[in-house]
Amino acid sequence: MGFYGCHMVDRVLWYVEDKPVEVFANVSYYPDTGVDQTSVFQVLFKQGVIAQFNISGTSNGWFDYAHINGHAGHMVLSLSSFPNYSLTVSSTTHDKYAPPKTFSSNHDWETSILTKMTAELDDFAQAIEENRQPPITVADGRKVLEVLDAVIASGKTGQPVSL
Repeated sequence: MGFYGCHMVDRVLWYVEDKPVEVFANVSYYPDTGVDQTSVFQVLFKQGVIAQFNISGTSNGWFDYAHINGHAGHMVLSLSSFPNYSLTVSSTTHDKYAPPKTFSSNHDWETSILTKMTAELDDFAQAIEENRQPPITVADGRKVLEVLDAVIASGKTGQPVSL
């Protein structure tokens, strides 16, 4: 899963806002190190949403792509060049997204990273000062780790893992 898999899973859990109930994965490993080489998996959520992931250390160049399917539409998030993404949203229940609508970002790397990190750290400090929960909690991190553990387990057995 490299250094990035946890961020992809976290992002999808945030988008979907539902409980993941099953993970099915195919994981290949580098024979000399035992480190995962390519992890392809899907996560099924309680209300029927399915998210698919492909994380590879052998691709020719960097890619980041997430396709989230639901009963009434889907979202496709793809990286054009870090940190710039495009997000396409399609829905049969929201007229705003029928036909599908695409949103794109256009940021330089340094400004994007610094702005995000500064905002996250400022909010975390304010949460401590105001004695409130930060927007990202330990429980959020635990959910991500449960999915990642299930990816490894499913990759080893070739069977879906229930959460």
